[in-house]
Amino acid sequence: MLACYCRQAVASFGLKTAGKRSVWPTLAPRRTYAIGGPNAHEKPLPFQLEHVQRRLTETLPIFFRQHMDFTFYHENVVCEDYIFQTKKIGLDNVRRHIGMIAGTCKILFPHVHMTVVSILPVLEDGTVRVRWRMEYISFYRLLFNPRLWFFDYRIKNLSWFDGFSVFTLDGNGDVVKFTIQRMRRDDSLLQEESAINKLKKMMNVMPQQQNKGAPSVNMTSFVDSEAQRRQHQGSESGTSNKS
Repeated sequence: MLACYCRQAVASFGLKTAGKRSVWPTLAPRRTYAIGGPNAHEKPLPFQLEHVQRRLTETLPIFFRQHMDFTFYHENVVCEDYIFQTKKIGLDNVRRHIGMIAGTCKILFPHVHMTVVSILPVLEDGTVRVRWRMEYISFYRLLFNPRLWFFDYRIKNLSWFDGFSVFTLDGNGDVVKFTIQRMRRDDSLLQEESAINKLKKMMNVMPQQQNKGAPSVNMTSFVDSEAQRRQHQGSESGTSNKS
């Protein structure tokens, strides 16, 4: 009977240890396997935004000359490209897409470079917003304007367009998403600006007319023609009286 009791105890102990071992492999990865680290779902800290801001300021101007720095991007980063109407997921796909853009532009344009117009970290939504400018010279312009071969003249007569990108960071300071889009002209702002310019012109013209106090050119010519007409009528009446 003692032997039977021992066998039952060993069997029960084996079941308990087997249960623990079967549960542990399923729980351990859930605690340690977190894409982006344990703070992935938190907002980034100010120094993390400043770090990405500094890295973008250094790397974007050399976009068409050197390989981009992807060390501060997440391995599952998402790129939403609204210029080419495509979406890339994963660091390898994003790297190939960015390389395709840089290579295509260097083939199509004999001179192309990028500048950072403004870059602003936003702590409320954990993003870094960048306004960039792509400046280039096309082969068509280079063919019909030989002066573009000279660097000093070319750098002052570049074609360009502005773009806007939003880099979203997670709690670990990694870029998990960024967008590429082209800036569009706001017609309402242009209309408002034109209205302000018209008002300024009216305000500038009115004081000039008040200060001068002299008739305009049309009025002067009208007075001169009226005087000439009267003089002509007087001469005709004089000749008729003589006759």
